[in-house]
Amino acid sequence: MPHGSGLALLALAVWLFVVAGAARPARAEGGRFKARAAPTEPAPSRARWSPVVLAVALVLYAALLPRLGFVVASFALVVVASRLMGAPGWWRPALLALSVTGVGYLLFARWLGVPLP
Repeated sequence: MPHGSGLALLALAVWLFVVAGAARPARAEGGRFKARAAPTEPAPSRARWSPVVLAVALVLYAALLPRLGFVVASFALVVVASRLMGAPGWWRPALLALSVTGVGYLLFARWLGVPLP
């Protein structure tokens, strides 16, 4: 069952990645949504590569998690992900990463007793 679910989610993720470039945002006009015209200027290269960089970061996270441990690997992943999603500066992503990692550690390792790498 877990393998089947994982493969289904992987197929869905690949499909969403492929069709994401073809989708156009809609805008509300008089209570109705109408498709916008295609953008006249291309998206910045950073926005174009963000999903690829995030996918690579997730693979690296999975590979480095046993070596670096939960706290360090998760902190780095949250910083990278929040920067890719447009969080300004470095202190906000670092604070977010510290909060997410700390809550995750307290929840799973301390409260639930789950052994983390």
